[in-house]
Parts: sequence; structure tokens; C-alpha cells
Amino acid sequence: MNEPRRRPAWRLFAVTAILVTVFDQVTKILAVNNIDPGRAINIIPGFFDLVMVHNYGVTFGMFNRESSGIQTLVFLVLSLAALGLVFFIFAKTAGKNSLFSFALSLVAGGAAGNIIDRARLGFVVDFIDLYVGNWHWPAFNVADSAISVGVTILLVHIVLGKDPL
Repeated sequence: MNEPRRRPAWRLFAVTAILVTVFDQVTKILAVNNIDPGRAINIIPGFFDLVMVHNYGVTFGMFNRESSGIQTLVFLVLSLAALGLVFFIFAKTAGKNSLFSFALSLVAGGAAGNIIDRARLGFVVDFIDLYVGNWHWPAFNVADSAISVGVTILLVHIVLGKDPL
């Protein structure tokens, strides 16, 4: 891969990942400062509330119980390893496919946002509650959304045989 094509890919990756991380952290600060634990702020009746959840677990609240320092450390190390894998894949594919690179940057930014929470607080701040009737999707945040969108794009690329690896 020639160097001129790689530089813009790295810039786009870095800018997107940083913007996702900053937006995630700003929205979490706003949530922590404005949503009382145990209280829901109704945004769209019957569909969308803002809530305050301390997620000590992993994706979709699995293993979400007040954690020991060991659990927090394990989840932090696993998250850092996953982020390292994203950087490795990006380094191998930079400049080959813009959408694939963009997807990796969404995953990286989201992972970084949740890593910051886990390192700083020992848990991840979740505050978006989507539901229909009594059925609630597990609470999530901007970082989780970025990771989900990024992984979906990556999976579609792989399924369609457009994997740039």
C-alpha cells in the first residue's frame, strides 16, 4: 500500500474515533449531572427514556452486578485487547476501503469511550432506554451505539465478500 493513500485513512480514522469518544464522554457527563438514579426522564412516550444505569458488566448488561476490582480489571484488559485488535486490523487495511475503515473507527471510538468509564469509574455509564410496552432493550450509551453500527457495517462487508483483509 503506498503511503499517500494511508495518511488520509489514518486521519479519518483518528478524527472519527476521537469525535465518537468525545461525544460519548460529553453525553455521559450530561447524563450523570442531570439524571437522578432510579428516575426516568420520558422523551418519547412508550419508546424512549433517559435513565441512569451503572453497568459493571459487559455488552447488554451481561454480568452486571457490582463488581470486584478483579472483574473490573479483567473487563478493562479485555476491552484494551479488543481495541488493540481494531488498531491492528486497521493498520493492515488502511486505505483499502473507506467504509470498512470508517466502521473500524466507530468501533475504536466506542471502545475508547467505554474504556475511559471503566478505568475512571469502575463501571460504564448507560443512559439510553428504548422500550415497547414492558419490553426494554438493555440501557446503552453513545459508545455502544457506535460499536453496534461499526460492527454491523463490518459484518455486512464480510458477508458480501468485501473484506479488505
